[in-house]
Amino acid sequence: MSAPSLAGDRPGHIDRSRLDTVCDHLGVIARRPLPDRTPRLEDRHVVDLAIRIVINAIALVVAAKLIPDIHLKIGPVGVEWLKIAAIALVFALVNSYIKPIVKVLSFPITVLTLGLVSFIINAALFLLVAWVADL
Repeated sequence: MSAPSLAGDRPGHIDRSRLDTVCDHLGVIARRPLPDRTPRLEDRHVVDLAIRIVINAIALVVAAKLIPDIHLKIGPVGVEWLKIAAIALVFALVNSYIKPIVKVLSFPITVLTLGLVSFIINAALFLLVAWVADL
């Protein structure tokens, strides 16, 4: 008698560890694959946006500490942190939705200037965020 083979050795072999056993009222056993436990695409977008908001909030705080022309009052947890979170939300939304559209529309001039216009686009989007957030 030979040793049991691995799951990938035999064609048509079903990995029994990924099957859910179901018994009906007559005692007949049926097996069905377990549901896939990977997150849905919609859930991933929400998580990606939340991560962008947190990273943007941290970047705004660091920029306010390092650059003297950016003024943010950073105090104890409260209104100041809510304002920073709101600015980070606006910044994340602009970078997620508006920036790709602007990059596609400005592609010809980006090619002509060898990418230097991207600095102007980034500055303009940052000014848009500052205007919306009323800094």
